[in-house]
Amino acid sequence: MTDIGTKIRFYWRITALSHETESHKILHLFLTFMVYIIDSMTSDDSERFAMDELCALVDLPRRTVRYYIQEGLIDRPAGAKRGAYYTRRHLEQLMTIRTWRRAGLSLEQIRERVAEPGASSPPPRPRRLGDVALCTHVTLAPGVELVIDPRQAGLSAEAVRTLVRLATSIVNQQMEEP
Repeated sequence: MTDIGTKIRFYWRITALSHETESHKILHLFLTFMVYIIDSMTSDDSERFAMDELCALVDLPRRTVRYYIQEGLIDRPAGAKRGAYYTRRHLEQLMTIRTWRRAGLSLEQIRERVAEPGASSPPPRPRRLGDVALCTHVTLAPGVELVIDPRQAGLSAEAVRTLVRLATSIVNQQMEEP
């Protein structure tokens, strides 16, 4: 929340304690309205998490979350010291980092991806011994087979169909030539 929002909340709490005069009541109503406006403008702050809650949600130790903050992989918490809190944005940042780590990216690669806008999905994980993959096998001619892993190739179903049509026509042309 902004500094002005913090100040308005402070004065709102003070006016809530004393309604001695009509002006205090009016001031309290005005500040209540301002708090409502500020809350609606900062909708991502509507869900607040303590460090322990955030760590439980993403299944990461506190030390790791603090390290990610120190390295600039996620934003610093809002507030200060004991009043610090985390928002949905922090949760989303940590979930993204966890997804990328599980996809095999190093922290340096994640740092580069965080810096570039629109980098939301991790690259396909390189294959290792024992990995199972679903592939499309297309027989183009006797002894000629096309093997496609659409996920690793990053191809849509339509792109795979187009590739198969083109490969089939090329193989057919080659088979007809003497």
